[in-house]
Amino acid sequence: MRARVGVFFELLILFFLTACASSPKYKPADVRLKAHAAYDDLEAETSPRAPSTASATSTSASNPSPSIYSAAVKTQSEEDFSNMLKPILMVMPEGDDPLTVVQNNPLSKSLVAAANEYLTERGYDVKSLEGSSELNDILQMQNEISEIEDPSYLLGLAVGADVYIKFSGTINANNMISVSLSAYESSTARMLGSQTGLMNGNLQGNRSALVQSALKKAMPGLEKKILSYWATDRKKGIQYKVVMNVDERFMGEALEDLQDGVLSAVRSNVGDVRVNGMTGKVIDLSIYVDAEKHPDAFAVYSAIRQNVSSLASVRKENIFNKVIYLKLQ
Repeated sequence: MRARVGVFFELLILFFLTACASSPKYKPADVRLKAHAAYDDLEAETSPRAPSTASATSTSASNPSPSIYSAAVKTQSEEDFSNMLKPILMVMPEGDDPLTVVQNNPLSKSLVAAANEYLTERGYDVKSLEGSSELNDILQMQNEISEIEDPSYLLGLAVGADVYIKFSGTINANNMISVSLSAYESSTARMLGSQTGLMNGNLQGNRSALVQSALKKAMPGLEKKILSYWATDRKKGIQYKVVMNVDERFMGEALEDLQDGVLSAVRSNVGDVRVNGMTGKVIDLSIYVDAEKHPDAFAVYSAIRQNVSSLASVRKENIFNKVIYLKLQ
């Protein structure tokens, strides 16, 4: 019997982390309703016992009883962030191809649904990886310009998210379910914070619902970290990612003059600039702009074109929400 239980847990972990698992027919509404009901039932249970190791005890201490912790975070959020426009968020699994994972792995899909439910109940605008026809186009375009290891930040920007949240999960030898969340700034992929939720795998209930409960335990702490970042970053303006593909005719000193001129013109007349990368072929920038002067991505593009046109011919290649691709010729 113990051997069968061990095999079951191994299969569960493999199922949870495998990106290419085949997906049966899925009904998001059913999963959300079941998950929500299961989570409510589990809230009445005693908090799970922490593993015996010191590190596990430390992790549990950072994730106290959900009802107490959520109330504390809510109070803090209401005091500091009640009048602040909240960031647009997106949730995805860890991995090189999160869109494929969500489409083919039912458990990952249900975790995205659980996180989205938590966020929408708190008034956030939540974007979805699925249903966006532009995602493959923007990834293909980025790969043609420069190689990237993690496309997640581009996916976030392509759907208009300010911050994206990635999740992963494990079950340890003590049968404790652990779900880890990390939040990233979309335009630069800078990590804003992380949080881990624990759930006792020995509790009665659907295993998928227990995993979702672990995720929801981690959400309040991560939410607080996101809002703290957003309150500070919002003062700088609205952020856009601008990628300029430089024509091959610019070489040597001419290329140096073009790069210096572009940065000077954008800083002086468009907004504050953060240089993400610069090569002979690409100028990769994050630009903070005044929303009243530049209300959308096309207005930002027009301002850049107007101020850089004396240095090079500017051609728009594509605009995806907060991602702007230009060609300098």
